[in-house]
Amino acid sequence: RRRDGSPGGRGFGGGRGNPGPPGPPPRRAFEPPSLFSIHKGKVVRVADFGAFVETEAMGSKWGLVHFSQICEKPGGEKVDVEEEVVLGQDVFVKVLSVDVENQKVGMSMKYAKQSSGEDLDPFQIKYSAEKENEGKRRGFAAGGGG
Repeated sequence: RRRDGSPGGRGFGGGRGNPGPPGPPPRRAFEPPSLFSIHKGKVVRVADFGAFVETEAMGSKWGLVHFSQICEKPGGEKVDVEEEVVLGQDVFVKVLSVDVENQKVGMSMKYAKQSSGEDLDPFQIKYSAEKENEGKRRGFAAGGGG
């Protein structure tokens, strides 16, 4: 043992003047973005159900762009995520939901102009209508009638 009470020895990085290799950079705490804000990000994972996007504003957390929020398809056709986004692609996203307790962020690419980051639904009119229609469909599917 050393005089300061720490373990001694010649293990990895334990010698004098040799602090060892640097560890990973410290992870920033979850910083929830503002609802309906636009951010530039990068696609870090692609899955059948959507794409995960990392933005500077959220520290080390990723947000999910559900396949229904990647782009509009004629006739409501399901989006094939792998046809629309690729790993490492720079994208603009709009924050649609924030769950601070579970550190989850729902995002949309279709409400942010991909060439400039312009908000394509600044008053959430399209998004509100989409949510209302989704609720009606779910109610009907659950036997609510509509």
